[in-house]
Amino acid sequence: MTAAGANGNSDYDAVLGTYSQGSDLANYAGSYNWIVRPNLINEFRVGYTKSAYTFGYPLASQGDALISSLGIQGLPGSPKNGLGGVPSLYFPSLFGGQTSPGHPRLQKNGVLDLNDGLTWIKGRHTIKAGFEFRRLNYQDNITFLAGDEYGDYFFSGAFTGGSSDAHAFAGALLGFADATEFAQNGPDGKPFGYHYGGFIQDEFRIRPNFTLTAGIRYEINTPFDDETHQLGNFDRNFPGGRLIVQGQEGLNNISPAWRSQVEGLYNNVPFVSSDAVGLPITLRNTYKGNIQPRLGLAWNRDNKTTIRAAAGIYSVPVLGAVLYSLLGVDTSNFAGFTSTASAPLIFPNVFPNGSASNPGIPSYRRANSFDLKDPRAIQWTFSIDREILRGTVVRAAYTGSHTYNLIYSPDLNQVRPNTVGYAALTATPVLRLQNLKYPSFGEVLTRDNGPSSKYHALTLEFNRRFARSLTFTNSYTWAKNLTNALGVAPNSNIGQGGQGDNGPNVSNYYDIKDDTGNAAFTRRHRFVNTFTYDLPFGRGRACLANISRPANLIAGGWRVTGVTLLQSGPYLTPYFTNGDPSGTNPKQRSVPQQRPDVVSGVNAIPANQTAANWFNAAAFSVPADNIGRFGNAGVGILEGPGTKAFSMSVGKDFNLTERCGLRYEAQFANLFNIENFANPNMNVRSNFGQITSLQSVEQGGPRTIQMTLRLFF
Repeated sequence: MTAAGANGNSDYDAVLGTYSQGSDLANYAGSYNWIVRPNLINEFRVGYTKSAYTFGYPLASQGDALISSLGIQGLPGSPKNGLGGVPSLYFPSLFGGQTSPGHPRLQKNGVLDLNDGLTWIKGRHTIKAGFEFRRLNYQDNITFLAGDEYGDYFFSGAFTGGSSDAHAFAGALLGFADATEFAQNGPDGKPFGYHYGGFIQDEFRIRPNFTLTAGIRYEINTPFDDETHQLGNFDRNFPGGRLIVQGQEGLNNISPAWRSQVEGLYNNVPFVSSDAVGLPITLRNTYKGNIQPRLGLAWNRDNKTTIRAAAGIYSVPVLGAVLYSLLGVDTSNFAGFTSTASAPLIFPNVFPNGSASNPGIPSYRRANSFDLKDPRAIQWTFSIDREILRGTVVRAAYTGSHTYNLIYSPDLNQVRPNTVGYAALTATPVLRLQNLKYPSFGEVLTRDNGPSSKYHALTLEFNRRFARSLTFTNSYTWAKNLTNALGVAPNSNIGQGGQGDNGPNVSNYYDIKDDTGNAAFTRRHRFVNTFTYDLPFGRGRACLANISRPANLIAGGWRVTGVTLLQSGPYLTPYFTNGDPSGTNPKQRSVPQQRPDVVSGVNAIPANQTAANWFNAAAFSVPADNIGRFGNAGVGILEGPGTKAFSMSVGKDFNLTERCGLRYEAQFANLFNIENFANPNMNVRSNFGQITSLQSVEQGGPRTIQMTLRLFF
């Protein structure tokens, strides 16, 4: 067990006491190899990994006493996991914007893995077969806010005539809150699931220089269950929707406050148990079509030329992160309150009964498709290797893939694009019943299969194995990756909209192909050179071979390594906020960003491209509200700044004795201090196309020099 004041925030430490993190990790493994016959070998392995992580601070145990001393009314009571907590106060910038890092936390993970592999060599065949069984489990608290049961309190200064920290703090001293919220959560969830897999493969040496490999793998990855029966799902096929929980115990666990919000609205949304609707206790059906064939060949044509080709289907298990969207939905309750001039929130009564924001129209986050499948990828490769000189090889390779059944997060309650506007379509209960699939809810977010991606890449390599003190690799890749799996306006590796593990939200549930474009993280061109060179100076080397030992200690034995990176920029997407051209209320659907219109005839790339004017703002416009369509700008239609960097290191060993010495190394990141711009602002409403910072990854940032001296023995 280790613990330390790890958050590095002196503001938190001053208020809450030293914030600590602890970890308890263990790994156990064993194997048994059985040589049944000289040509038949069996290997059995077993492993178990467990971990426990704790996060906390001293004041957390005094949360109840703190609320009691302040006299705050209307809170739901202590957290059910017994870890405590504190209220979280929000100011414009005081204490970094908020006073609490959130709930104390206890997280546990466990993985039991059993696998067995059999290898049988029969003539020109090498046959391998095996199976694997895994049980995965974890424990984590259910949390919505930083304060949760103790409340979040927002102070902006509105009641004291300003927006500074001073105005906000003055309002707090006078007892005025601009907004408050709390969440009542269930006990810690304890999900678990099982994975089963088996395979068989035959490596058939048809000729001494030609090998064919064929195999097939089959997997069953069960949806996660929960020991505490806190999973919930949404039945989209029932008129108006209904909420499904885990058996009778799940019905008993429903939050009374959540039940009162849902039942009795419009078409009386019911809660039902999983067995009543024919679903397993996991609330998802197990996908049983995960068959993964593979085929490969290798042909050594003349001991200098090798041709390889392969194709196969692979899948990615849907693990515990997806389950988070089901955990605690029906056992928790969230309430938000907004202060107004006629009904201000004044301490201690800052959670007035009946005045929660939109109490009659809750949202549902998030369901899972009953038949959610594991994402699958069809991959194929073809390569030719040719030795042109001894130890020097050139290689040309093509790689392609089509990935489908990717997971995203649409709003099942979205209206179709219209010219009337969402507010007009839902202004009365009668209109909600007419125009919404699920009139008792605002948004109904889910996780579904749907998006896909298509990737193609050509790679050319020129490599030299270590000879005459020099080794190097040169690789150039041209790649194209088209996908609709990254959301509305992706400008980073994680799709915009929602949390990364929830899958991205989309512009239009009825046309997800409209979000197809170049993937932000796939560069069209990328060249990488790496080399290692032992300088030819010193005893036993080409130059100064007879140098004295004292001189050799200084001049001999140096090694230089270097990396050169040249790549084009990431693909970027223009966006705007605070508008609704489609009339579908994107903000309610957790789609805060939308794409604008392209202005015909205006080049998005300025004639004189600079950091202050990387893209032309006049090339895009924000469509008017309620025009019945989305903006026509595509995803990934612009290219950000590329990267040019050369980094190297110089070092040598100073042997003091046979077993002891010093190792000196000097490292230079971006040695020539090339200025690599970061991505520009992509919001067309504000400073569009302006770059205000430099890159900080892939050694593309400003030059840094680091020197180390290590003792080894």
